[in-house]
Amino acid sequence: MTPRSAIDASSSFQTRSIAGLSRSYSRSLIDGRASIAIHRSIRARAKRLAVFIHEVGGIEDHVHLLLRIPAKVAVADAVRTLKANSSKWIHETYPQLREFAWQDGYGAFTVSQSNVESVKSYIINQESHHQVKSFEDEYRALMERHLIEFDPRHLYG
Repeated sequence: MTPRSAIDASSSFQTRSIAGLSRSYSRSLIDGRASIAIHRSIRARAKRLAVFIHEVGGIEDHVHLLLRIPAKVAVADAVRTLKANSSKWIHETYPQLREFAWQDGYGAFTVSQSNVESVKSYIINQESHHQVKSFEDEYRALMERHLIEFDPRHLYG
C-alpha cells in the first residue's frame, strides 16, 4: 500500500512558470491605463482556473505572467484559457481594440521557488529592462541558452 504522505505529496504538486505572451501586431494599440485593466482581468480569469498569479506585467508588445499552476491543470491549458478569455474581455471592454490578438504561440519556462522573487522583480521592471534589450533579442537568447531549437521565422508570430 502507498504511504499516505506519498499520495499527499503528489497531489499537492504545483508548477511555477513564467509565460511570455506576445501581441500579434506590430504597433502599440494599448495605452498604460488599458494595460493595467487587462492585467487585472487576466488575474481574475486565472483565479477562476485556480491558477495563482504571482506577478503580471509587460510593455506594448508582450506580457509576462509568473503563474503557480495546480497539478490538475496543464500549462498549455492554463495559457490557452487565459489568452482566449483575456482577448474576449479586451474586445468587449475596448471596442477600439478589435484588432488586438495574442500571437498563436507562447513561451513557458519553469521557475524554482528560490527564483520567484527575482522573476517577480524582472516582470515589474519590464519597461526599464527593455530600454536596454528588446523582447525579441532577450527571448532568442533565452531559447539559445537553454538549448531549445526554434525556427527564427516563426518565433514572434
